[in-house]
Amino acid sequence: MAASNDITPRGIAPGLSPLGTWLAESLRVTAFPLPTLQPPTQPEWWSEIVGSPPEKQTVDRKSAQYLEEGEVQMGKLVLAVLPGRIDWSLVPPAAVGDKFPSVGSFLDSLAFFKELMLRWFEKAPQSWRLAFGAVLLLPVQDRRSGYEKLSLYLPSVQLDAKGSSEFSYQINRPRPSRSGISGLEINRLSKWSVSARQAWEIGPISPGGSPPLVRQTYPEPPTACRLELDINTTQVSPTELQADKVIVVFKEVIELGIEIVLKGDVQ
Repeated sequence: MAASNDITPRGIAPGLSPLGTWLAESLRVTAFPLPTLQPPTQPEWWSEIVGSPPEKQTVDRKSAQYLEEGEVQMGKLVLAVLPGRIDWSLVPPAAVGDKFPSVGSFLDSLAFFKELMLRWFEKAPQSWRLAFGAVLLLPVQDRRSGYEKLSLYLPSVQLDAKGSSEFSYQINRPRPSRSGISGLEINRLSKWSVSARQAWEIGPISPGGSPPLVRQTYPEPPTACRLELDINTTQVSPTELQADKVIVVFKEVIELGIEIVLKGDVQ
């Protein structure tokens, strides 16, 4: 299934990178159904939006949890139905050697994932909160060049690129929604850091035991700026977020995530 890419960048701040150069380690959409609604125990959503059945299904009736997963065009799609929330996630099928695991470029994977989610919202139970999450990677030469890059995205932070390590910066910059829903704000949570790729491989099997996982540290590990996004709506009256507004708000949280990737930590 080919995705129609309707995600059009509206401009990149000087020195920052276009959407296509960021890799998506994972993408997530979370919907919080109305408390009065109980999602079906085994919904047919997967087959309806993907066009084929999932490869794996897990039902835990005791905890009221339902899980489906399977390979799709850009990676592995996971549906988790939990009490009070529904999560759709697009994740890599598996780690590959010393490369950062990803589902492809942020631009392409988001277009694909967004198309699937728009189909699902046409069938989804009415929700009173929505969230969009992403873990993104921007490959750089080394830690110092990563910090220098992050400095461009974080204008309010003085970062000593040469003499610093273990840097992590997290901030939430709420913004009123443009949807017209009274009192609705959108939290714009972003977390910035620089990470080096490390892999876990299967070690030798000990007598009578299972093979342990051994972390492999590479002589010159691939390094990347890491951006974690959680764009989520605040609580509003359940009657406010009607079906016709859900799509509007969903597109808005996506756009706010894109804005952070393009412009960095802005008000």
